[in-house]
Amino acid sequence: MTRHALVIDVSHANRTALKRRLATGCYTTSFVASAEAALIDARQTRPDVVLIDMPDAANLLLQLARDMRLRDVPLLVLSDEQERLPLIRAGATDVLTRPVEEAVLLARLRAMLRHRAQNEEHHSTGLAEEGAGFEMPASIAFLTDRTDGTARLRTDLAPYLSDRVLRMTREDALTGPTVPDLFVIEAGLGGSAAGLRLMSELRARAETRNVPVCILDPDEDPQAVAMAWDLGADEVVPAQIGAPELALRLSILLRMKRRQDRRRASVAQGLRMAMVDPLTGLHNRRYAMPRLETMAHGDLAVLQIDLDWFKSVNDRFGHAAGDAVLRTVAARLTEGLRPCDLAARIGGEEFLIALPDTQLAQAIGMADQLCQRMALSPVALPTGGLVDVTISIGLATRRRLGSETMADTLDRADRALLQSKRDGRNRVTVASSPSEWTARSA
Repeated sequence: MTRHALVIDVSHANRTALKRRLATGCYTTSFVASAEAALIDARQTRPDVVLIDMPDAANLLLQLARDMRLRDVPLLVLSDEQERLPLIRAGATDVLTRPVEEAVLLARLRAMLRHRAQNEEHHSTGLAEEGAGFEMPASIAFLTDRTDGTARLRTDLAPYLSDRVLRMTREDALTGPTVPDLFVIEAGLGGSAAGLRLMSELRARAETRNVPVCILDPDEDPQAVAMAWDLGADEVVPAQIGAPELALRLSILLRMKRRQDRRRASVAQGLRMAMVDPLTGLHNRRYAMPRLETMAHGDLAVLQIDLDWFKSVNDRFGHAAGDAVLRTVAARLTEGLRPCDLAARIGGEEFLIALPDTQLAQAIGMADQLCQRMALSPVALPTGGLVDVTISIGLATRRRLGSETMADTLDRADRALLQSKRDGRNRVTVASSPSEWTARSA
């Protein structure tokens, strides 16, 4: 897929070289010589990345940062080594020190675009992100060959970071009970490129997959740097980097992790809300019906459950009392269920329980126990006092090799439930066949 790079550069020679390099990575390019021209071009080309190779790049970055169209666009600056720290403070996504190897430039661009795509995936859910609020100090784990180097870094970073800096071994990182908020790994840890292999292993584990990794490169070998970016590093810095710059880069990574953690939590909460009834905590109908279809290939017992005289509870005691009854009933329905069983609220006072690999006799015993549990224990109301609650149940079973559809099984259970209501409530009716029921009083 072709990407578009907006390049801000006044040098014709630099433009020619950059165009050739970017063409190697299948980028189209447009060139401008000022922030004003860049903003005009951005409206037309919608760049995927902005490259800046200009004097006074810090002021240019500040101008670009004010434009909403470039808010999420990576800004890569080519500059001299001594200018890195002020440029990052001014808003640069990264600063590469001239001269820049082509492999490093293209690998860094790939990493930037990968991170941008990940951020866009979170935004595409349309879910609101909660504010940051109070943040606890983070833990930063250093994995280096030199114990004295870690101690020096901890001392040097102390004035710039309020976070906890600790030393970890490779075994601690892979198997230890503590998962830090950020890994800082020396590229050659324990041998040639062993640090990069460790990073790959961390990325493959669920516990550490989302922990950002900063690679310290002691040799500043361009091929190793490019490999680190392509293997998934979130930051690659020279091992001799100054403490102020390293602290700033680590702080940026920690902010990124916290932001992504909040987005993941927001997505997880949204998915949970789509599947769970907020009042009772049981699964809702939207989740239960597709789940039932996945159970249709084995022996299954289905219980359709309805509260008796529930409307009178709301009429006599109010809706808060009705909600309390529903929550209590839901809790009692799930007592003793197995992890493979399904309990759902499928309507106002209607519930469903599905029991995989359950024979009729077992299902009848459980349904009888549910009726007795409800009838023998009144429900406490929020305003004080107790209210008696009973349930009616319709029970249908299906066999592993049967030809009946799940819709027909549910229909049989529903008709059995109606029979329980007609026969006086507080009872279980078993639908033993499409046209035959056996009534049982609790």
